[in-house]
Amino acid sequence: MDPIYLSFPGIQNLECLCAILVPKQAIDEPGLMKMMSADPGPNSKHEVFALAQTAFFSFDDEELNILDADGVIRVQQGDESHRIEEGMVIYRLMDGSIHAAAQANQPKRKLLDAANRYCTRWIRLDI
Repeated sequence: MDPIYLSFPGIQNLECLCAILVPKQAIDEPGLMKMMSADPGPNSKHEVFALAQTAFFSFDDEELNILDADGVIRVQQGDESHRIEEGMVIYRLMDGSIHAAAQANQPKRKLLDAANRYCTRWIRLDI
């Protein structure tokens, strides 16, 4: 198991089980999203799909905790590193709770919707 670490101003090395990186451009170009899982096994696609769907519906129910990232969001897993300058990262912590981080001026619902739609199609193509 290779954990994912999330960092942005005020938060350093937040350890995660899985994450969906949703740059703002992914609203129009969903292929720009990046899915990451600490467990690269065969269930990782379903884990990421569940993350996207749960985050989307939790946001609509006003139950999703979205942290304001005052700057670039950095995501690290092993030697792989990514930066989100505009957008959102949806993630599941080691305790199983689901959260997101986004810059304050981002269209949060649109980003969550884009992730949910993309992951739904991604899973359906695999079934």
